[in-house]
Amino acid sequence: RSELRHTELREPYIEAEKDVYERLAVLLLMLERYEEAFDYLERSRSEKLRRAFEMSDMVAYDPSLNRTLERINLMTSEIEGLRKRFQAGKIELVAYDQEHNDLQGQLNQIMLDFKIHHPRLYNVMVPKSWILKDIQKTIPDSTLFIGFAQVNDRYAALLFTKNTFMAQPRQEPKDSINLWVMQALRALKMHAPEAELYEHFTRLYQVLLKPSETELEKYDDIVFIPYGILHYVPFHMLRYVDEAEQEHYLMEEKRISYLPSASFLSDLLKEKEDAPQELLAFGNADGTLPSAELEVDLIAQLFERSYVCKCDSARKDRFIEMSNDYELIHLATHGILSYDPRFSYIVLAPEITGNLTVREIFGLSGHFQNTSLVTLSACETAVEAEPETAGMELVTLSNAFKVAGVPTTIASLWEIADRSTAILMEYFYKNLKDNDMDKLDALRHAQLSMLDHANYAHPYYWAPFILIGDWH
Repeated sequence: RSELRHTELREPYIEAEKDVYERLAVLLLMLERYEEAFDYLERSRSEKLRRAFEMSDMVAYDPSLNRTLERINLMTSEIEGLRKRFQAGKIELVAYDQEHNDLQGQLNQIMLDFKIHHPRLYNVMVPKSWILKDIQKTIPDSTLFIGFAQVNDRYAALLFTKNTFMAQPRQEPKDSINLWVMQALRALKMHAPEAELYEHFTRLYQVLLKPSETELEKYDDIVFIPYGILHYVPFHMLRYVDEAEQEHYLMEEKRISYLPSASFLSDLLKEKEDAPQELLAFGNADGTLPSAELEVDLIAQLFERSYVCKCDSARKDRFIEMSNDYELIHLATHGILSYDPRFSYIVLAPEITGNLTVREIFGLSGHFQNTSLVTLSACETAVEAEPETAGMELVTLSNAFKVAGVPTTIASLWEIADRSTAILMEYFYKNLKDNDMDKLDALRHAQLSMLDHANYAHPYYWAPFILIGDWH
C-alpha cells in the first residue's frame, strides 16, 4: 500500500481492501488467536482514521506545517510525473531509476522532518503497527481496558491490563444488543422516567459487562474502547446490583474513561510544560446560547489567569491565534454534525466562515503544545451523525483535537441542555481547580453532584459528557 503513490491505483486498492484488517481479526478471533486479533483491530482503527485524513483537503494553519505538506504534495507529484514519463517511453530505465531514487530520498527526508515536528499527524498519515505488548508497557497497574469487536453476529470483549489479556465473546446477537442500545438512547433523550431508564441500562450492563464482572471488580480505572454503535453508549451510567442488592451507576464505584483506540496510549501520560496562561474560554459564538455566556463567566472566575471571548469576539481566527498559550480550553457553543464527519464543526464567529471543521482541527497539528485539556461543551462532539451507520468511528470533533495533539478532551454523546451544562461545568472546574482532583475525578464528582440537583438529576443532563484520553 505504501508504494502506491498515484491516485488512480491507490484509491481503488484502498476501496477493495478497506475491510481486510477487520476480516482477518474476525478469523483470528474465531481461531482463538486473540492477541493477534487485537493487533489487527488496532491496525483497522488506524486505517480508518488515515483514510479519512487522506480524503480531506486539510487546512494547515501552522506555516511550517503548511510548507511541509506543500513539499510532500510537490514531491509526490514529481514522482508521479516521472512515473508517467517512464510509462510513456519518454525516459530510459536507468535514468528513471536514478531520478526516482533522488526524488524518493528527498521525500523521505521531508517525511522525517514531518515525523519529528508533527508526530501525532505523522502517525495518522503513516500509522505505526502497534502490537499488544508495546501497548501494555504504557498501562498503569490500576487500569483495566475493555475493548469491543464484532465476531460474525456477536460482539466480543477484549480485556487487557499491564500483564494480562483475555477475550470474552458475548452470547446475545449483535443485532439484539444494537436494538437495546437504540431503545436505551431513545428513552434517555426523551427524558423517560428513571425507573424505565434503569431497566434499559441494567440490561445493557447485563449483556455487555456482566460476563466480565470478575475482572471489573479488581480495578479502579476502567477504560472503554468501543466499537460501532457502542461508541454511543454511556458506559459510566450503566446500572448494576452489588453484593448487598443495592443498585448503582457504574461511575459510582469506578473511574470511567474512554479511548478511540489503544494505540493512542503511546502519546498519553506525558508531561506537559506549564502554559503561560490557565484558561481560555469561548462562549455563545452565534448569540443563541445565553446560558453558554453564563457558563464561561462562571468558570473564568475560578482562575486567576483566564481569557473569555463571547458572541462576536468568539472568532475562529482569535481561537487559532490564542489557543496555544493556554493549558485549559473551554468551548461552550454549538457542535454541528455532518453526514461526512470530516465536515462536522464547532460554531465560532463570524457566521459560516467562523465554523471550525474536523479537517481544520486536523490542520492545527502541533498547535496545542501547552494544552492539557479541551472541553467541548457542545452537542454530540464525541460521535458521528448516525449511530445506525457508524463507520468511520474515529472521525469526530473530539478525536480531531486528539490528532492535533491534545491529550484529553471532554466531549458529549448527545444533544445537551445549556442551563444544566453550565452548572455541571462549574462543578467540574471547581473540582479541578480547588479540590485538587485529576481530570477524571473532577468530571466524575461533578456528575455525582448532579444526582442531588433538584432540577437536573435526570441522566439526560449530566451523563452525555465523557472523558477521552489521558485520565490523570
